[in-house]
Amino acid sequence: MVAATRLTLYRFRWVKELRLLLRLKVLQAGLMMGSIVPVSMVLATEQLAPSHVILTTGLMGGAFGMVRSLSWYCRRLAGEISWKEGTLRVSTLTMWGHRHDEYITEKRLSELGFSAERTEGNDQIPPEGLLNLTLDEHTFLLFNSERHIKDPQALGRLASGKLPFEHKASTSPAEPTAKLDSSASSGG
Repeated sequence: MVAATRLTLYRFRWVKELRLLLRLKVLQAGLMMGSIVPVSMVLATEQLAPSHVILTTGLMGGAFGMVRSLSWYCRRLAGEISWKEGTLRVSTLTMWGHRHDEYITEKRLSELGFSAERTEGNDQIPPEGLLNLTLDEHTFLLFNSERHIKDPQALGRLASGKLPFEHKASTSPAEPTAKLDSSASSGG
């Protein structure tokens, strides 16, 4: 029996560097939160100027805000999209820098309106930029670049509401829920 191979449609090249950045920011936030007790001890003895308290509070809040915003984007930034045996796997990062995989079966994609028989929709991916791909109530961000896209035809089919490969779907609802939006490329 031959094992089915996983076909990679998309892989973000700098996911390891992003993982390292996330872990360093979590460490920074932890160190800043760990400084609350020593700062409050010094404050209790009234040896700290108010400007130092404001500066320390600002640094702690900034570190926490950075970790929170990085976490929000990393949960939406697709690190890898692959297909194996009728299941789509979308990998993202958690706040701690760990890989989180979401599995969407071919049946679930069909329930969402994806179909191999769809004729409407353009299979072409728009020019380079930041793309939004909506799958199963989650919007994932993709960097549209040749460096990241491994199978442009399959990813284009997925983005236009079709199954990535020619498979027979159990149902074919009228409207797809996958949207590819290149208007996000104007953001900074």
